[in-house]
Amino acid sequence: MNNQLTERKLLNKIFSIKNIYQTNEYEVITSIHKQICFLGLKVKLKRKFSKFENNLINQLTNIHKSCKMNSRENYVFGNFYIQERLESEKPENRLLVENLYKNLDNDARSNLDNLLSRNSRIIQQKKKHYTDPWIKDVYTNEEINELEKVQKFHKEIEQQDNYYQWKNFKLPINSFGSQIFIHKYGLNILRHKETIQDAILDVGAFIGDSAIFFRDEFPDNQIICFEPEEKNYNLCLETLKLNNSQKIIVEKLGLGDKKYSTYIDGTGGAAKIKEYSKQQVNITTLDDYVNKNNINVGLIKVDIEGFEKKFLEGAKETIRSQAPTLLLSIYHSTDDFFTIKPMVEEIMQDSQFEYRYDFDEPVSRYPIFETLLICEKKL
Repeated sequence: MNNQLTERKLLNKIFSIKNIYQTNEYEVITSIHKQICFLGLKVKLKRKFSKFENNLINQLTNIHKSCKMNSRENYVFGNFYIQERLESEKPENRLLVENLYKNLDNDARSNLDNLLSRNSRIIQQKKKHYTDPWIKDVYTNEEINELEKVQKFHKEIEQQDNYYQWKNFKLPINSFGSQIFIHKYGLNILRHKETIQDAILDVGAFIGDSAIFFRDEFPDNQIICFEPEEKNYNLCLETLKLNNSQKIIVEKLGLGDKKYSTYIDGTGGAAKIKEYSKQQVNITTLDDYVNKNNINVGLIKVDIEGFEKKFLEGAKETIRSQAPTLLLSIYHSTDDFFTIKPMVEEIMQDSQFEYRYDFDEPVSRYPIFETLLICEKKL
């Protein structure tokens, strides 16, 4: 019991929302620092972990990565910022919540209620006991079963000589995401998936994992991937080669609100547009790309680390005139969560088409994580 309390206190300290983490190349947390204000100046206080703490962190990180920890005992961490907006009595926050629920049918409202309820249960439990709760304390049996499916999925991934494999899918690195391969990236809740006949655009293609999934789901559609980061772009090409994927174009471009050159920070799935970073990338708009290449668009998946609004600014005409199905990540910031849906609604005001809106979020240890806004044309 004392060991459990020690671990929980340490985890609470490590994963405090006020902490900024430093990791090594294997993504293991090695130290933290807090930013405080001292005499009007921002000061960073760095705290290195002791040998005991590092061993514990490494152990927990490895357990999490290999998914060997029993989901009934693992910790869950809620999103405080989302919950604060939901509970706030400020008129501007009440309006944000009202607009989030606006124009939703009963199924969509239920999906949104469920994902917010998971987060709320965790936050309330944490406020009550001043620590991050156990999964079994806040998740329903059905939700726990979903978590166990994900654990099973990760255990089924096999390492080959120069790639990793799950069923018929192959990746050059072990980056199989359950949101894609288990939860089908929101496609399961589409009302008219069979009507998607035109090109599929994968914006933020990462290493091509979602591209090979879309190829499996839509064998006859053209697929166009957009990935500006050098390492990800090369891995994407390797993924397509490993899977012998046909009719997939990979563009070393980012999509935003205008055409320009900028910089990208980091690699992997968290690479994001950031000024003054080392790697320069080219950005264009979806509207410009679609017009130049005369593309009919059936579906657009967008996961670009908080750059989604910039993308929408440069995609207004395509969305308004063609109304492709949209799978939009809205979890990168609290602002995105509440304001991307109203932004799409505003774009569609002058359109001849109308969208049905829905929400999809796989059950995970981090509620509001990997949340999608789904926009599907009403027939």
